[in-house]
Amino acid sequence: MKLSGIITLIIFFGNLALSFFVWWRNKKRLTNIIFSIFGLTVAIWNYLVYKIITSPDIETAEYFIRLAFAAGELVPFSFLL
Repeated sequence: MKLSGIITLIIFFGNLALSFFVWWRNKKRLTNIIFSIFGLTVAIWNYLVYKIITSPDIETAEYFIRLAFAAGELVPFSFLL
């Protein structure tokens, strides 16, 4: 596996863990819920970037590129909540 794939996967798990931790600390506070949603959208985007990096062929990579663009569009919306 490429170093960039490993780094992207580590970032994905870091975003996921941070989102869960913030939500877990105070599940009823609106700020924690919104930050967790933002963190989850960033984590999904990171995972799709990882799938792009580790794609075996160009067709699969193109599919994940389209999904990554769609997931990337959710990040600003969750940031503005």
